[in-house]
Amino acid sequence: MLNKIEKAAERYNLFQEGDSITVALSGGADSTALLHALVQLSEKYSLKIKAAHLNHKLRGDESDRDERFVRKMCDDLGIKLVCESADISSLTKKGEGIEECARRVRYEFLQRNASGKIATAHSADDNIETVIFNLTRGSGIKGACGIPPVRDNIIRPLIMCSRAEIEEYCKNNGLSFVTDSSNLTDDYTRNRIRHNVIPILKEINSAAGDSFYRFTSALNDVNDLVDGLAFDALKLAKLDKGYDIDRLSELHVSVLTRTVQIILAESGSMPDSEHIGSVVKVIRDKKGKCQLNGGRFAEIKGNEIVVFGKEIKNIIVTPCYNFVNKRVTFGEILLQSELVSADKVNNLLANDIIDYDKIEGEPILRAREAGDSIRLKKRPRKSVKKLFSELKIDIEKRDNLPILADEKGVIWIYDVGPAERVAVDEKTKNILKISGVVEK
Repeated sequence: MLNKIEKAAERYNLFQEGDSITVALSGGADSTALLHALVQLSEKYSLKIKAAHLNHKLRGDESDRDERFVRKMCDDLGIKLVCESADISSLTKKGEGIEECARRVRYEFLQRNASGKIATAHSADDNIETVIFNLTRGSGIKGACGIPPVRDNIIRPLIMCSRAEIEEYCKNNGLSFVTDSSNLTDDYTRNRIRHNVIPILKEINSAAGDSFYRFTSALNDVNDLVDGLAFDALKLAKLDKGYDIDRLSELHVSVLTRTVQIILAESGSMPDSEHIGSVVKVIRDKKGKCQLNGGRFAEIKGNEIVVFGKEIKNIIVTPCYNFVNKRVTFGEILLQSELVSADKVNNLLANDIIDYDKIEGEPILRAREAGDSIRLKKRPRKSVKKLFSELKIDIEKRDNLPILADEKGVIWIYDVGPAERVAVDEKTKNILKISGVVEK
């Protein structure tokens, strides 16, 4: 297993000498083996290893058992551990499932506490699950590419290792681990794939994990090529308001499809296969108009394909000064702020709380302004405009999204979270809690 980790590290440049790596440690076999293996390799590569564990509070005593286990393991290995709890059930956003919420909160926690790279314990078997899951839902090339060995500062050193190899490593090294009981049921789609589909694939080919890995590696290379061609094509086709349909219509269908995905994503639309296909058709026909989601349309105007939103009456929002212990309607959102003692707040990871004592001057609730920027926790500073674009917030909603600012700038954005400089920490005494609901 160590050899496969080193092979993956070399192929994908996962880590270099002297890197700081935070291991996402659940206490299961995969993450236990990963932490132990990286500790074994740390001297060879001069790696600085620490671990991070988030107690999701979803499985009662079992969740607390996992926390006790990882604490003891890290203590035995002499590894620093960052451990926090989060009530996932109360953090779920509208339209978000428990699994999706847990993943989002977990990665927010990891990014907040990582000092360098984050290592997750995704294996070759996880890669099979992901490919089958995505293909079953109707994914295209991107979904069929599986789990990327590297994504930003996140690395997957076990991506070439099968679950059997990982369990064998634990056995050979006398490593105990905990088992998540929710993984033993077929309540979740991924579990059904893991328990019912993958065993059949391994009956057909015992090295199915290696086969899927080679397939996704090759497909990733193809995907990177198509991405590059699509971005190059868009640069050449860019016009004043849209893109030159003569240039786009000449593209290979796979490249054209990717350019349409990019165009729609940049417009703030969440593209699906049906909408993408419709836009590809009007480009090829060089005429027509099609409706997209989010109230947007794509239309051929002259020699351009243009994406635009439906005309929406802009709601006038009035700034609310000294927004403390107040209840106001901001656009379509009813907001309430409450100043409370820190010991009255159960979840200090929530994105609707800020350290009141860190506010410079009085907090003002307002819409975005030109030049606004924010540095979120463990993130580089970004303009609010760019942040909204990356988060794919509907364009028509951006000017009416509540922002809290003080004398030094933006300190909180509705449904996004607080700036790092006003984030709650262990020294926080007073918390400004902001709750909001969209009025029907």
